[in-house]
Amino acid sequence: MEDSSVKRCTRCGDTKPKTAEHFTVSRYTPIGLPVFVGMCKPCRALDMAAKRAANPAQHKVYAQRSEVNRKPENDTARWKRRYWRHRDSLRAKHAEWRKANPEKDREYSQRKYYRDLTATRARYRRYNHERRARLHAAGGTYTTAEWEAKLMSYNGRCHWCTQLITGTPHADHLIPLARGGSNSIGNIVPSCSQCNRSKNAKMPWEFAGRLL
Repeated sequence: MEDSSVKRCTRCGDTKPKTAEHFTVSRYTPIGLPVFVGMCKPCRALDMAAKRAANPAQHKVYAQRSEVNRKPENDTARWKRRYWRHRDSLRAKHAEWRKANPEKDREYSQRKYYRDLTATRARYRRYNHERRARLHAAGGTYTTAEWEAKLMSYNGRCHWCTQLITGTPHADHLIPLARGGSNSIGNIVPSCSQCNRSKNAKMPWEFAGRLL
């Protein structure tokens, strides 16, 4: 009767214990029934090295594919990867739908805009800052999360007049972009609309002097 606790390597012919220490477990494994490959681990390593040396280009493709499959991927990343793979066909279908349903497309765009007006305004304001930074050759950028954290650190108050901001808070540059300031979050402070318009392109000490 054959001993089920040992296994004979199909390459070197040695008999070794049928464990994961000596044999590789196939990933195509039935539930509760581990399947071991025919060669032991040392022989399998030699066999894989010979295959890599014989066809290095194909091995590079396999390695890249394995690296992609090993990376954890959420639904957003998976959707983006699918979108870029089928971008042209998806854009064509979307354009056809917009052309055939102009009223629905307009309604959807308005609903999407007003769904979170505060976030939309903050996003547009950040894009405007980035555009102005490019015009003035100023570096730096910031995210919506960083801007929200800055607002929380000020407790919703204006950096200049220290009053509670009742309307939409403005993201003001301490050092104006026109005078060499950066567009990074370290140079951004929350401001009320009145102080932001009054400060314009003044330096902090110039505008602070006007308030005294």
